[in-house]
Amino acid sequence: MDDDLRTCLWNAFYENIWNTFQVDDADWEDSRPVLIHCGRSFWIDLTKRYFKQPIDEVSTYAWDCSSILKQCFLNADWAKVYDFIEFLYTCTMLERGIEPFTKQCNQALEREMSGYRIINGRVTPITNSTEITSLEEAVKSPYEYANQHLHCALEKLSDRDNPDYRNSIKESITAVEAICRKLTNESTLDRALNKIGNKIDFNSQFKQGLEKLYYYTHEESRHALMKDSTTSFDEAKFMLVACSAFVNYLTAKASVLND
Repeated sequence: MDDDLRTCLWNAFYENIWNTFQVDDADWEDSRPVLIHCGRSFWIDLTKRYFKQPIDEVSTYAWDCSSILKQCFLNADWAKVYDFIEFLYTCTMLERGIEPFTKQCNQALEREMSGYRIINGRVTPITNSTEITSLEEAVKSPYEYANQHLHCALEKLSDRDNPDYRNSIKESITAVEAICRKLTNESTLDRALNKIGNKIDFNSQFKQGLEKLYYYTHEESRHALMKDSTTSFDEAKFMLVACSAFVNYLTAKASVLND
């Protein structure tokens, strides 16, 4: 992460989130502006959950808080900057500003040729716009169990400290299994795919491909996969993108399958 990207990410935070907080100039000590309302709530939440410091020992002066955060963006290890960005998506009081913040950050990440993009609140090593769109659509599908598995796969793939590619693959294919079983009320993926194939124009080769992907991570093959230390980011990324695309496909076909 070079200085230009750090500055762009700080500007995105300052313009879309920090600059929206209200301050009160009527501090009884020296009239310095203090954070109030959402800004104060955000700072206390940040102190407790991100910095993990006692909340009775921190300043709520707007300038002090802003300086601490700016130093985090401009001087911390690059992974810590991304950790902070991800933390923002867990703060419910930021919902209004988070969408333009995401857009501006992703524009900066692309412009500065970073190998990361923000997808569903995770700073993820996926940069292809088509793949990003597919993932964002899939994790917002109306099928909660599939969404949960895809989100978990994305988290394991994106973990900068301890990426878990093998379990990311498992979660990706489990998302496909979950939506297939939900749409067909069948107990196994085999039966679900057969029922789906009977209702829509489901190419037999396509069906066999999905089954092979599933068995790649299931039963005996899954046990072998879990022991395989060579499982790579590229394999996990492929499975996540492919399974997200299939979740989107089945979501679009849901009305036909439910008839």
